[in-house]
Amino acid sequence: MNLPSKKRVRAVELLTRPSGWLRRDPYKVWEKRAENIKARVQMVIAFLLVIALALRAVSGLAYFIGHPVLIAVHQHRPLELVSLGLMYAAGVELAYMLFTPGPDEAIAPVILGLSSTILLIVSDGSENWKDAIIVPLLTASVAGLFLVRERYEKQSEKIKAREAKLKLREQRSEQHGVDAPVFDSIGPESAYP
Repeated sequence: MNLPSKKRVRAVELLTRPSGWLRRDPYKVWEKRAENIKARVQMVIAFLLVIALALRAVSGLAYFIGHPVLIAVHQHRPLELVSLGLMYAAGVELAYMLFTPGPDEAIAPVILGLSSTILLIVSDGSENWKDAIIVPLLTASVAGLFLVRERYEKQSEKIKAREAKLKLREQRSEQHGVDAPVFDSIGPESAYP
């Protein structure tokens, strides 16, 4: 008979116990870490964008100095550089969304991506009829997404408040053995919603 070793049994117990790694909510474990990494990566993108814009400001000297970095930066318009930075920041934001438990984080990176697309189209400087149609449509999309995000945030606040009241009601009923009324800033509320 081939029995598992004590080390294997101990490892399985550690992983599967109520506080074990496999039983923990992965969003609670990784969300704060991912948020920290996201913030740092976006700060690096912002820092590089500021450097690129500063180089673009002095890139008129590129042809006199002949430095390849200055020449490369000089080929891009300032709004184009900003739009590229925003696109990378939106990508990081979308990657962070995978570490959060809801769709509420998806709206902000889409707004950021659409804004960067608008900047890229505007920075092109071409005057064709397609740009005259696309830019207002994208701007209306951004405005619509802001409204959706605002409405979603209001609903999530209401849900959190309702959950807090239910939790308080459960705590009071455990203490007193019956459904106790919940008091808030407005006044007493019935025990049942």
